[in-house]
Amino acid sequence: MDDSTNDHRAERLREAIRLKKASASARPDAIPARPPETRAVLDEMQRGIWLAHTMDPGSAAYNLVGACRIRGGIDPSTIDAAFGRLVTRQLLLRSTFTDDGGGVVHVIHAEYPL
Repeated sequence: MDDSTNDHRAERLREAIRLKKASASARPDAIPARPPETRAVLDEMQRGIWLAHTMDPGSAAYNLVGACRIRGGIDPSTIDAAFGRLVTRQLLLRSTFTDDGGGVVHVIHAEYPL
């Protein structure tokens, strides 16, 4: 290959990179998240879970259960703080379904104490 072929390929690569950057900056950002505590209508799957719960409120059918053994001392305040940080980070753990009189809605709470 001669230098002119390499120069042409390098120029095409620079142009491809420029176009990629331009298209990335022109793309809209991800769908914005709903603000905390904003109510939303349930989807079909969520309505099914709500219905199952109303029929048998004490059921653990939708719980995932696991166990682990911890050897050594446990500091309850450290574990409490860790779970608190987890709930703060995960919207699902701060979510509830409620009937607001007009139907069942999904609520994501800004804070949800353990």
